[in-house]
Amino acid sequence: TMLPTLPPTQPVSALQDVTVTPGNTQATIDYTIPSTPNFTNVIVLRSTAGEITDTPSDGSTYSVSDTIGNSTVACIDSSITASTFDSCIATTLSNSVSYHFKVFTKDTNNNYSVVSTIEGSPSTPNVGATSVSVASYRLRKDDGNESNATYNNAENTSISTGFVRGDKMRVRFVVSNQTSSLTNKRYQIEYASSSCTTWTAVPKPSDYVNQAWRIDTSSYISDNATTTHSSGVSIPVGKTFKSGRLQSFNNITNPIVLNDGEYTEIEYLIRSTADIIPDIPYCFRVTNNGDASDFTYTNTPSITSLSSVHRRQGGGGGGGGAAIRSVVEAPDTVATTTITGGGADGSVLATSTTVETTVTPDAQQSTTTPTRKRGSSGNVGLLDNNINLAYNNPNSGLVLGETTAPMCTDMKHHMEYGDSDMTTFGEVSQLQYFLKLNGYFNYKVTGYYFRITKEAVKAFQRDNNLIISGIAGKVTREKMREVGCVR
Repeated sequence: TMLPTLPPTQPVSALQDVTVTPGNTQATIDYTIPSTPNFTNVIVLRSTAGEITDTPSDGSTYSVSDTIGNSTVACIDSSITASTFDSCIATTLSNSVSYHFKVFTKDTNNNYSVVSTIEGSPSTPNVGATSVSVASYRLRKDDGNESNATYNNAENTSISTGFVRGDKMRVRFVVSNQTSSLTNKRYQIEYASSSCTTWTAVPKPSDYVNQAWRIDTSSYISDNATTTHSSGVSIPVGKTFKSGRLQSFNNITNPIVLNDGEYTEIEYLIRSTADIIPDIPYCFRVTNNGDASDFTYTNTPSITSLSSVHRRQGGGGGGGGAAIRSVVEAPDTVATTTITGGGADGSVLATSTTVETTVTPDAQQSTTTPTRKRGSSGNVGLLDNNINLAYNNPNSGLVLGETTAPMCTDMKHHMEYGDSDMTTFGEVSQLQYFLKLNGYFNYKVTGYYFRITKEAVKAFQRDNNLIISGIAGKVTREKMREVGCVR
């Protein structure tokens, strides 16, 4: 269809990170829409005759399967959203046939501009074209950065003892490309219980409702930071390392491109919640944004939580039970914490402390510190816990409930009034969660940057002697990184 040709409204902004990944009788063209796209459509051409030299005609509109010279219109993407990952899927392809692809964008005046760099073209569909292997894993503590955090036990060894509800853990996956083609995926962590057949995405902190697990923030690692090879896990035979991601807020990575012969390591910080069922194993896996159709899992991590807590906290002669700081996380929870031991025969010399506070996940957390009591040379004191959550915070002893440790954040996007998670790859939620942890934002994390968020940013800027603009620019984000990551 020929339409009047008009001059381009302005230079067409380019797609970013364009890749082609083969599948079974299809190929997926992935890309990132820029923050200010000056186009309305993405159109993809395919050809089996070699490098594509054909170009759509300015002023024309096309449909899938239309021919342009020696090429065919493979797919058209008309749903363009700024600053998002997107894709266009070419279907009805023949397996074992090599396809060349070329990508164009179309502006509002029906003019076309070519995207010159497409990683992975030509691409050959086949039944197992995008097979990805999750070869191994290892569980580690959140007690250091990527290099020096300690591992709980050996590689490919799950946890069945010593873990209680509310504890957190870092899970590191080794993921490799098993084909001769490129793969481009966003790796999402999921969990399942018991038979491990029904899977649920582990939510980021701001999306937690009643899931058994959620992503947790850390004072040691930044969300979306790149990984280096860890000596704690094995290198797949014949594979070369390519940087993966550390996730301590978002449950899904940015796209990771693995070429033939490459593997990566991805690590997530997760925490069990009040909704976990004790004494049954929970297993974990990664998928391509929920799609596991071309994944193979050689080893799958699992964690089993204790039903009650008897965690040794000192005691014995003189000291009795250790001082304990309690924090209530679960909604509508009344918690009672009792310290026992200290007497010569294990009798209770320390008094119990009861926290009678009802809170919601978005409310300010309640804390209490029991008084340390002296005892004679008795047995080691034990914590007898009736609350739904407990975890061992390495920085503040035994803690019940939500962490109050700083959030290590390294946000990359300029943010101001009107922005959202959609335009910042989830960083508005990160910003709000950071402000919430630091006492500037006492509302539900929404992912939208409006008046309340702006005022919270201004308050943070005021307290840190920054220009008070209400805009999370480079200097403000760097200060937040310093506050959150540096002790």
